[in-house]
Amino acid sequence: RLADAAWEPPALVASSPDEARPGYDTFQANEYMDPPATLLSKVRALAAILKRARACCVYTGAGVSTSTGIGDYASRAADSRAPHRTGSTGPTAGGGNRLAAAPSYTHHMLAALEAKGLVAHWLQQNHDRLAQKAGYPQAKLNEIHGAWGDDKNPVLMMDDPLRPDLCGWLAHWAERADLCLALGSSLCGMTADSL
Repeated sequence: RLADAAWEPPALVASSPDEARPGYDTFQANEYMDPPATLLSKVRALAAILKRARACCVYTGAGVSTSTGIGDYASRAADSRAPHRTGSTGPTAGGGNRLAAAPSYTHHMLAALEAKGLVAHWLQQNHDRLAQKAGYPQAKLNEIHGAWGDDKNPVLMMDDPLRPDLCGWLAHWAERADLCLALGSSLCGMTADSL
């Protein structure tokens, strides 16, 4: 059992009657936060799990980049805590150049985990190239929905078919991974959610 009975439940910090991802397998766009002591306990539990994993794959969505000022699709609450909804002053605020965004702490943390041999693969839904800016190796990064500024892997529209080679890579890791760390994703039923 992964959960600790002492963990307090997350607190609702932003309520929304809207669906997080209309048209997908979705839920309300509410936002929750763990109490600090519970969050610390969960981080320690995750560290122990990561150390035991032999083929950890990370699966990320736009939520890992919102602190840089890059928007997401799911933060819809009027009182959202998402940084891009609260007046971010980063380079992307106010319609600035999204290519000028710097990696978040999450991007740097994932790159550091890979450098320590704790993360074997990263499946990224984002187009922002922040994983590479943080030092994560391209050879271990599947940008399944394309990437800004990459002519060999252009950004796809939501109804475009995915590249067969990237889908094959996804299937390989869906079979091989003994741990999948999902971060910043609404997990709303997209193909990549199969990881």
